[in-house]
Amino acid sequence: MASNKMIKVTENGGGVITLYARDKYGCEYAHTGYEIAPENLLRDIYAILIDDYTVSDWDNNELTNPSLIRMVRERDRERGAEDDDEDVGDIDDKPLTLDEYMDYCDGETTIAYGADGKLTLYYERMRAAGLVAFFGDAACEEA
Repeated sequence: MASNKMIKVTENGGGVITLYARDKYGCEYAHTGYEIAPENLLRDIYAILIDDYTVSDWDNNELTNPSLIRMVRERDRERGAEDDDEDVGDIDDKPLTLDEYMDYCDGETTIAYGADGKLTLYYERMRAAGLVAFFGDAACEEA
């Protein structure tokens, strides 16, 4: 059986680092804030790609944040209302998918991608926060 494990790390223009992940069970996770605690990023990537941890019980999953779900779905509904005059009904409160959340966070730059136990870093795309998250404080001094 092929694994569907995947991680994607992005950095936006403000230096915010987000980890998107799917574990071997298909559970999805997204968390922003690794620029504040960069030492946790590699640990979490390793846990998903190598140790086969499940992300279903990890704290701070933004895909399950009720206020974020509402914000994303309201924006999507407003976009849909521009396309047609159809009533879309109540806003669904089930967790966001990775695709919904990544679309909402449009404008981020992918700085790392991992699947099948391999991690690719896009060093040339990293800004200060990405460099610190993957290479430590000294990386910014050298860049």
